Amino acid sequence: MRGGDLFCHVDGDFSVFPCPLTAGRVPAMSARERGFAAAFRAANRAGCEACCAGPLVERNLLFAAGVAAIRHTLRGGTRRT
Repeated sequence: MRGGDLFCHVDGDFSVFPCPLTAGRVPAMSARERGFAAAFRAANRAGCEACCAGPLVERNLLFAAGVAAIRHTLRGGTRRT
């Protein structure tokens, strides 16, 4: 899953970015001027294929519907030893 597929980041000025890591780095459309739906559809992914940011990796795996990631999340995110 990539930013802009199921989630996005909206800055304080209503600029819509695919994810928080791209805020200010890629061109954005204003949700205030164009409406949220249009701004979300136009979110520039800038070649992003997947996220390597630690907090977002597990979310990528979960939304990719990987059985192991879903099981891990449902168990509270802890491993059995």
